[in-house]
Amino acid sequence: MLPRFDAVRASGYPRADLLMLLSDYNAAVQSAPTFPKNVYESRRDRLNELWNKRRRKVAGRSGTPGPDAGPATGDGRSQKAV
Repeated sequence: MLPRFDAVRASGYPRADLLMLLSDYNAAVQSAPTFPKNVYESRRDRLNELWNKRRRKVAGRSGTPGPDAGPATGDGRSQKAV
């Protein structure tokens, strides 16, 4: 996926190419197996730490705050902070 994204980025993000890339990514995510609940729960703190570190890195690179998404809920969805 990353080489394809780099190619789309290099070509100025043509809408058709970007939509195909996002469609392929969505298909890959939807077909991936979910984590068993106990695996996520046993590693939740570390996963949340890594996710927050990534969000800070992305926000620092763009100069704007990252998306308002809290820790993952364990079922692949994001849980917004309230």
